[in-house]
Amino acid sequence: MERALGFSKDCFVVPGSLQSAIYDTRRQDYALVSNRYAADLHTFIGKSESYVRAHMDPALLQFLIEREYVYFWPAGLLDRFADISMSYEAPFPLENAIIEGNDLSALEPLNLLLEAGCRYFLIILHDPVSPDELGRYLSTAEFRTIPTLELHLNKMPQARAGQLKSLVHKFPFISSLCVYNGRREQFFIKNQIPVAVTKKAFPGLASFKSPDTFFVNLQLFVESRSHNPYFHRKIYIGPDGGIRSSPEDPETHGNIHHLNDAGDIVRIVEGEHFRRYWNVSKDKIDVCRSCEFRYMCVDARLPLPRSDGSWYFADECAYNPFLCKWQWESGYQALVDCGVRSDPDGFQVDEEALEAVRQETWADIS
Repeated sequence: MERALGFSKDCFVVPGSLQSAIYDTRRQDYALVSNRYAADLHTFIGKSESYVRAHMDPALLQFLIEREYVYFWPAGLLDRFADISMSYEAPFPLENAIIEGNDLSALEPLNLLLEAGCRYFLIILHDPVSPDELGRYLSTAEFRTIPTLELHLNKMPQARAGQLKSLVHKFPFISSLCVYNGRREQFFIKNQIPVAVTKKAFPGLASFKSPDTFFVNLQLFVESRSHNPYFHRKIYIGPDGGIRSSPEDPETHGNIHHLNDAGDIVRIVEGEHFRRYWNVSKDKIDVCRSCEFRYMCVDARLPLPRSDGSWYFADECAYNPFLCKWQWESGYQALVDCGVRSDPDGFQVDEEALEAVRQETWADIS
């Protein structure tokens, strides 16, 4: 039986304005190819091995085989490999909680959030806390069932490496620990948990993007196709107990200290206005929908609606998908300088101006 070209079911080609990304969700990695190569790839899937080897660019075929994106398989068996479902389902209306406060008392609502379904917690404390104080608090009953806890502490005077190692060893639910305003820079890994002490001040929850902040996995890929993974199933509790959909959302939806049980939290979260950003996927946001990284990027910027129902960001990303350039790379230009406009009045691309900039920057890419 003649073999035909198959494409791995756990790999996905995501086109951008100028190039495409091949997401390898099994290996949690990705590779970039030109849109022309991506289009060629699609035309060869299912074709016989003899045809593929005779007509496909040999360099492209070798690259795809080496990365195990494609394979030759008996033609009659290709349909035995089922497509992966793109349906996203979750057992609870909430999954992620950010709690920001001054001292350890800010963690009092944690039980309610656990009962409401939260499984991943990011804790930010601004007042000084000692390792012993933190350890005593984490030893209390409400922390026994917590799955994952990420800690950002603005100050921890006199904290020594041994004490921090002891904390992450004793409390396996700590997924990472970062202490700001430290006396010196330290970084180590204990039980596969990263621990950092920096002399820098707490920077806030920045939304700066770089390739280092991308995540390639099947859950994020599926979720990002229909939801905004930063806002989706998230709740933020501010220093005053105010409940918001995220730190970036200025609107408050009640106060955690005025609630009686987890059902009150669920009722707030199920409100349409609380969820208004949950389904604003990158495919609905101008500029982002032209980006090949859109299903691996968890973006904290607040989407803004236009009167016609379209969405945009007020702040420009560090990456220009129309040029495939990051701000720190040679040849980078802002959107407006290459003929792309995205603002409250609409989205428009001057194709002639954009092509001129592309030819100057990437003359060899088509």
